[in-house]
Amino acid sequence: SLALGRPAEGLFTIWLKWLIADSAGALSFTPIVMLLARPRPVMSAVLPILEAPLIAVATLALSVAIYWVANADTYVVYALPLLVVLPLAWAALRFSLIEALAILLSNALLAWIGTLLGLGALNAIGDRYPIYTLNLFLIASIVAILGTNVLVTELHERQQALRRARRDLEKKIRARTLELSASEARFRNYFNIGQIGLAEASADLRWVRVNNHLCQMLGYSERELIGVSCPLMVHPDDQAAHALQQRQLLAGEIDRISMEKRFRRRDGSYLPTIVSIQAERGPD
Repeated sequence: SLALGRPAEGLFTIWLKWLIADSAGALSFTPIVMLLARPRPVMSAVLPILEAPLIAVATLALSVAIYWVANADTYVVYALPLLVVLPLAWAALRFSLIEALAILLSNALLAWIGTLLGLGALNAIGDRYPIYTLNLFLIASIVAILGTNVLVTELHERQQALRRARRDLEKKIRARTLELSASEARFRNYFNIGQIGLAEASADLRWVRVNNHLCQMLGYSERELIGVSCPLMVHPDDQAAHALQQRQLLAGEIDRISMEKRFRRRDGSYLPTIVSIQAERGPD
């Protein structure tokens, strides 16, 4: 567009002015938009109630100043219509689609009336077809503002859905944790209340849990038995007799075995027992 006009001060000078001015405008607006879009702390109940009316009043005041009052003596009169973008962008980011549309249409109505009456910035700069220029500006504003509002609304809805899903997941985790805690408590109760020696052993045949009755039978404390290899507590003659069954159990060929074993007690004597062993298999 500048090349077609052959500006007297030179194309490069015009381009440089445009670059500096446009960069300054971007640097001015970008932080404001980023602040509007970032997560906000909890505000008082008064501010959200007054926010929409204040933005609407600010937008309409700017529209009156730009499309009714501005004249040829106004500084940078040709750039004034861009100022109304700020409150419109605020409305698009913060308000519902209906509220943003109401503010946008109110601004458009004031702009049309003032421009048709021959007032305002577009008439002041000597535009031959000010109403068409205004319509193009308003169409671009409507598309940009409403498009932004739709995207922001969709983002907020997804964030709310994500928050709801997270809350539901946290509730399920808490409920599951309580269930597991209750189940663990019941298991411990059943594990220790019986008059039978009970133990859990790892795959390498080390005791990982023993009940009170087993400790009484063998004369050891729970702390002394945890981590001890079961074969070390068994009479040497009984270890070899059932080694094959134990290997089959660990290999998954059988699920349970029953055998007679003599366990060494703390005093050195051996206690004859009948041992039933069942495998509890997991992913490993």
